[in-house]
Amino acid sequence: MATSGFMFMTGDVLCQAIQNDLSLQGLRDNWDAGRTARFGLVGLTLHGPTFFMGFRAVDGFYGHATGITTVLKKTATVQLGILPPFLTAFFYYMRRLEGKDHDAGVQSVKDNFTTAFLMGNSYWPFVNVINFRFMPADKRVLLTSSAAVLYNTFLSWVNVSAPEERKEEVLAAEHALEGGSAHAVDALHPKS
Repeated sequence: MATSGFMFMTGDVLCQAIQNDLSLQGLRDNWDAGRTARFGLVGLTLHGPTFFMGFRAVDGFYGHATGITTVLKKTATVQLGILPPFLTAFFYYMRRLEGKDHDAGVQSVKDNFTTAFLMGNSYWPFVNVINFRFMPADKRVLLTSSAAVLYNTFLSWVNVSAPEERKEEVLAAEHALEGGSAHAVDALHPKS
């Protein structure tokens, strides 16, 4: 669970670095430590427990088999059964940690869920197939947390940007994922 907290913090710092033109000086001058701390808290208290317990439940339901049919069923279950409630809780929780009221939390879910869910479904199925096929059950959250750095960078960006600002960038990021993670990170940089 601590790994999830650390990886969420790493994703937020990477996002802030990208937002500051990958300039170390820009990051030093503009780093929002409170934002990074909130991301770490969400990773520690929401992501880690959700996916640890979720993967345990998926293994309990489907068994520990690693055949491709079972792996695809597990992956679909995570994408459709665990990711949506996690994203809902994530955007709501972030707004509450920022000191916003219930209505702002609900609005954040409405504004951000679809974007994050669609991007998650462009990225996570590949990670989860590897996870369920090759990783021992007790190491799955570690792989997920490690793979999450890129996705957490994206979530950080979604969390702090307005929906109308994201339309072109989201399309570019989705297209860039086809070209590899370095292009996806480039696509997250706000256009001037």
